Amino acid sequence: MKVEGASSYGAVISWETDAPCESSLEYGVESPDEKRVQEKNPTKSHRVNLAGLKAATRYRFRPVAAGRGGTLAVGPEGTFRTERVPTPRVASPSHPDPQDWVAKGDAVFEFSTGIRARGYLYLLDRNPDSHPTPANAQWTVESGVTLKGLDDGEFFLHVVCQDEAGNHSDVPAMNSTRRRAST
Repeated sequence: MKVEGASSYGAVISWETDAPCESSLEYGVESPDEKRVQEKNPTKSHRVNLAGLKAATRYRFRPVAAGRGGTLAVGPEGTFRTERVPTPRVASPSHPDPQDWVAKGDAVFEFSTGIRARGYLYLLDRNPDSHPTPANAQWTVESGVTLKGLDDGEFFLHVVCQDEAGNHSDVPAMNSTRRRAST
């Protein structure tokens, strides 16, 4: 058995059987028989793509092959762990140095993660310790935002990434910007 491409929301499991057969993969968190993905085409080389998994979670799995006459052969149990959703990187081309006070009232922020993100939750406030949640933050599917008309003062932009399965990064990215009407 082989685990390939484990991400925060999925993995590919492959295995071989001695003869062509229909096969399935059982998997779960507490027990490998919580869920099942069925392959219908008889083959010796089996490959299942698991998606919609929970991030940073250990999964147990085992292949099950259907033999002649309806007999089932259960393969050995394996495990894998999904990755954490990465904390996004946040940069501001309009306010590149967070320590400088600038007169621009509009701030442009760009996000990147290295994964295909479903989107981002972001929160702009004056608290460096805030954490964006669906209840207190804005949502975007874009890889950045422009925040217009900032008042004078120091602001903190907090950003979390959401992956394809809806998992969020544990730790928000934070970028600060300082605005003063005249510098």
